[in-house]
Amino acid sequence: MKKIAISTMLAAILLFTPTMADAALGDQTLRQGMRHSDVSELQQWLSSKGFQTGAADGIFGARTGNALKSYQRSAGLGADGIAAGRRHSVK
Repeated sequence: MKKIAISTMLAAILLFTPTMADAALGDQTLRQGMRHSDVSELQQWLSSKGFQTGAADGIFGARTGNALKSYQRSAGLGADGIAAGRRHSVK
């Protein structure tokens, strides 16, 4: 019984503890060709940091890919143009 209680408590802690990657951009991997509300959030974030201009239309095209690569280079990250959800935190 004690093992079950400890296991349950540990699982609850891991499940409900927020991580840095749970930021506004969600947890899915975003890449060129996608259309999604998370892409709009990424575009808005890139715009707020000065890397993207234009409307946040939710379409991950060349404009968003280039803006993301510029951000990645400036942050010393691998500039692959992919926003990888929980693998990378974007602040």
